[in-house]
Amino acid sequence: MIVLHRKEEDPLADEIEQKLENLVISFRTETHNGAESHNGSGSDQALPQLEEGGQVVSGEENLNEYLDELEQELTLQRSISGDACYLDPETGKPC
Repeated sequence: MIVLHRKEEDPLADEIEQKLENLVISFRTETHNGAESHNGSGSDQALPQLEEGGQVVSGEENLNEYLDELEQELTLQRSISGDACYLDPETGKPC
């Protein structure tokens, strides 16, 4: 399960949460009072952070990269597992 660790008032965390909702995947949000990491260690990077399977991702660039990779993986997985026939909108032929 993906967990979003965030501060209550954080535009970046709002954006991340919206992206996760748009991907239609299960995730949990944990709101923290301080700006430090969710485990309380001052040496860790600031919130927001995404946690999945013991891996923690933080920093705007890393978070965006993680979300892009997740979106690509889900798109591929859904296209392979889908029980649908897709038509090329330009030719009308099955793809």
